[in-house]
Amino acid sequence: MYCPNCGAESTQGLKFCKRCGAGIASSADIAAPQKFPVALTAGFVGIIGLIALVGLIGPLALATDLVKQGITLDNLRPILFLSPVVTFGIVGTLIWLLLRLIKIYQHAGGQSQIKEVQAEGSKAYTPAQITAPPESLGSVTEHTTRNFEPSRYRDAEVQIEDR
Repeated sequence: MYCPNCGAESTQGLKFCKRCGAGIASSADIAAPQKFPVALTAGFVGIIGLIALVGLIGPLALATDLVKQGITLDNLRPILFLSPVVTFGIVGTLIWLLLRLIKIYQHAGGQSQIKEVQAEGSKAYTPAQITAPPESLGSVTEHTTRNFEPSRYRDAEVQIEDR
């Protein structure tokens, strides 16, 4: 059996590749991708729409009120320029998050299979144990020290300092 992700050979019965960690499943284990719940998608899109609406109309309403109070439009340009940029950034991030969530849901095969994998993963996982070294290790400082002979220059320095 070979890993569909990296092509490494693996033994029969493994759920994950030893080399890359990708899930290995036989054709009988692979379920058809399920659709993301429509109600959840609609709710997420509604929240994104509400954020876009508030982010684009809110600063315009604020600018209108501030102009009525006597603030010039030149002072409001940074607000009017930056608010749509920030709003589109937030909306784009939320759309990216929704698409990733849909992809993960479809790849996992639905909510029931996600719960099964979580339950199996917590029971089946046993952390790798570190084995004891085969023999005792030598000292780190072994063969790293050496004796220095007295320096004739140091003796000369001492004589100079005495003078």
